[in-house]
Amino acid sequence: MTIAQNIYNKLTNCLNDGYSVGVATAYKHYVITPKIAKQWQDAGKELFKIGNDGCLYMGNGKSYHCIAYEEMPLANFMYSKEWIDCLSMNRVSDISMNRVSDKPYWER
Repeated sequence: MTIAQNIYNKLTNCLNDGYSVGVATAYKHYVITPKIAKQWQDAGKELFKIGNDGCLYMGNGKSYHCIAYEEMPLANFMYSKEWIDCLSMNRVSDISMNRVSDKPYWER
């Protein structure tokens, strides 16, 4: 099993178990909740997918962006229901609605 497949399995398992996951690229932090994943599924699209080249892709609008090569991740991944603790001091945006919050989680 490649690193990309392992990350894909962790992401989908956490979402299926009702946990939120975080994907942090060099430019933006994405927080994906099970509700967002279900919206993608209801629309007939995959939020995360393994491409023909073995890389892991994440949906973004109508396109997909590579977030992990077969043997090298290109982003940081957080698999926890307490993801907000990891991102509490950063700008957190919601991939579905582009909401942004500058406040730490304890002030929300």
